[in-house]
Amino acid sequence: MTEQTRQLLAHIQGQVVIKRNLEQIETVSREMAARSTRILSNTDKSKAQIALAKRGFDTEAVQRSLDSFTFKTAAEPVEFFPEADLEGYLEAQHNRFVWESIEETKKETAEQGMKQFTSRMESDWLATMELISHSLGQQSGKEKELETALRSEHAPSGSLLPNINAGGMSRKMMEFSHVITTLNEWRRARKPFALVSQFLETTLSNQERDAERQNALVDSWDLLQEIVGEGQTKKDGSFSGSPVEEGKYANTDSREQFLKGTIHFLTSQYKRVILNDLRLKSTVAQVGGNPSLEARIRGYLKTLYQGGSFPHSWEMIDGVPKYAFLYYCCRIGDFNLARNVAANFGDPVLAQHLSRDRSDTQALHTTYRNLDRDFNNEKTDHFKHLLYNLLGKFDSKKSYTNKIPRWSVQDWLWFQLSMVNLESGSSPRSGHSLEDLQERIVTLGHSQFNKTGQTPLLYFQVLLMTQQFEMAVDFLYNDVQGYQVEMIHFAIAMYYYGLLRLHNEKSLFYQEKGEKPAINFVKLLTQYLRVLSSDTVTALHYVYLLKNKDQRNALICELAIFTRDFMAIFGSPGSGFEGQLPQYLEQEDIVDIARETARILEQQGNLQETTFLCDFLQDYESVVRLVSNQMSKVLTLRPDDNERKQIMQVAVYYDNLYTSNKVLENISSVVANQFVVLCKLTIFYEFYYKSEFHQALKTVLDAQVLPFHSSELDRYVNQFRMLDDNVRRNFSSIILTTMKCIYQIYEDEKRRQMSAIDSGWFPGSAPERAMEVLREFSKTIVTYAGLNRFHMPSDTYALLMKIEVQMT
Repeated sequence: MTEQTRQLLAHIQGQVVIKRNLEQIETVSREMAARSTRILSNTDKSKAQIALAKRGFDTEAVQRSLDSFTFKTAAEPVEFFPEADLEGYLEAQHNRFVWESIEETKKETAEQGMKQFTSRMESDWLATMELISHSLGQQSGKEKELETALRSEHAPSGSLLPNINAGGMSRKMMEFSHVITTLNEWRRARKPFALVSQFLETTLSNQERDAERQNALVDSWDLLQEIVGEGQTKKDGSFSGSPVEEGKYANTDSREQFLKGTIHFLTSQYKRVILNDLRLKSTVAQVGGNPSLEARIRGYLKTLYQGGSFPHSWEMIDGVPKYAFLYYCCRIGDFNLARNVAANFGDPVLAQHLSRDRSDTQALHTTYRNLDRDFNNEKTDHFKHLLYNLLGKFDSKKSYTNKIPRWSVQDWLWFQLSMVNLESGSSPRSGHSLEDLQERIVTLGHSQFNKTGQTPLLYFQVLLMTQQFEMAVDFLYNDVQGYQVEMIHFAIAMYYYGLLRLHNEKSLFYQEKGEKPAINFVKLLTQYLRVLSSDTVTALHYVYLLKNKDQRNALICELAIFTRDFMAIFGSPGSGFEGQLPQYLEQEDIVDIARETARILEQQGNLQETTFLCDFLQDYESVVRLVSNQMSKVLTLRPDDNERKQIMQVAVYYDNLYTSNKVLENISSVVANQFVVLCKLTIFYEFYYKSEFHQALKTVLDAQVLPFHSSELDRYVNQFRMLDDNVRRNFSSIILTTMKCIYQIYEDEKRRQMSAIDSGWFPGSAPERAMEVLREFSKTIVTYAGLNRFHMPSDTYALLMKIEVQMT
């Protein structure tokens, strides 16, 4: 309302200030009205008339006008104007604003509620869909994103799958996979392998287009190399140091070694910074051709302070600040040089603690407290403050930003890691625990270390430095784009040396309240294998990395079912081709994998693949049984059917192989006989579809599945109960097709009789004799069908009867 009032006065020039409220205005108005109607005294009237007369007014005319004028009548309207009712207007406006606010609030509340409801429904549906997809073996959204990123990493625009060869692998992926293959060769020979160093060499050989990206990756591998203690890779590519055994750090407390490796990485990195600075500013540094380490530090200090313009309040030694020199000795990890300098220049307290002698910290603490009082003073030597703080581990939260020249994230990390105290029950004066530092890093978050967006891997390195290996992999997986190949191989390296905490939950990363995070490495590896599935041998080498035998075997089984490349995985003993598994796994494990794979494939109805695996397992009876099952499904199809052709090729192959090797003699006679019968029946149908009815009838007679003489009825009726299901399910088709063959031959014999030609069915005999035999065949078959009519459709039996009638 106040704002609307101000808007009403906006057209008035200048600032309008309201000094009275409505009640005060009304009171003043009534007083003015009362004064205007009061009766003037005669003296006042006389004075007024004289004044007016002097100025030429007609006083009598003026008096008559005044007597006829009433202030009340002129000032107050006789009618009421609603537009002039200020109180009513304000009250109406107030009520309108209140109702509009209520309606707007109701509307916003309803919309917000609907949004929250919709969002909750969508999140619940996505979670349910993820669960269903996982149970069905499908890929989740993040897994699809990972696979897409792997297939198009660093892809230029206009190319669907750039840098990917026909096998589905980029050049970088192939180089990393070659390292994995070499690793497995060394593992098979039971020799330790410098895995991180090889990954580092691969990164160096695979030059990135982005120099900063390349340097960040090299630094990351170099850092991990220092953490696990592999040593260094020389400039010529050779490896110096001893390889670390596989799984060395699993279930062991190696925090101190990891901490030392991290600090060594930061000090080595800073040495390179100094050397690079001296090279770029050689005229300022003036260190000579072959300078000592001491000379280099002196030269570096000159580059920091404009050729030697040091504060006058600092203590100097040989023209450079004493404590700044000692600090940079420590910063590059040369505590011996720092101790010698401190001892030679009269600082026994520092010399004592630089030698790691912490027997007496009182003097150190006293000096630090004095320095800390003047910490914010510009004349304070902050190098001295930092050294005393560092050696005494007094205050890890002290900030040296803008106190120490070029104070960087790496300097802060070196300081924080140097302040870590791994001893249990450490006091506040003895630094901080590693857990406190880890929590602090997580609280800061990755955005604190990548404010410009130009250093995406810095937070990954920070997590490695603080020994949060699972979170480092999680960060690369979820928060950084374009590093999927490196993410997988960083995880592999950490898994190989036992740095990762593992779990078997459905989620990729898992953390219980109050517990450290864990990673499902098998699931992470499985996602990468989807991209490698086009190269089965390479994918297998990644699976070999799994240390848990059950997980490894299960994943190989899953890979075999996914790729269907059984020949490459298992080999074929019959053809002399050796697969990959016999080269790296024990025979017992191979048998378990093949048996489980065959079981799953048989449940899925993939009988041909199951047959191959059963033959690999030398389970010949199962092979014959499975081939029989396949043959029975396509038995009645035409010979040109593609499915029938494929199955019959398999059947003929095993029939020839097992007959020549006399395998059928060493399996169950029932299974072997049924296989032979089905083979003959397939030939029977081939003759029938070619209209070679004489050959078809001879083949079915040889198969001995139907009686053709009345004397055989009892035997075949009893035999029917013993028939295999593969034959019995085709019983109605077999008997009807046989009857059709008999009828076609019968018709041929009838035509021969009319033309006085010898019988085609019984050469050298009269057609009448052949027709008599054929009628006996049909009668016996119809009788046999009647005895087993419950095993065939009613219309089939009716057709059999019709054919028999036509032959009588």
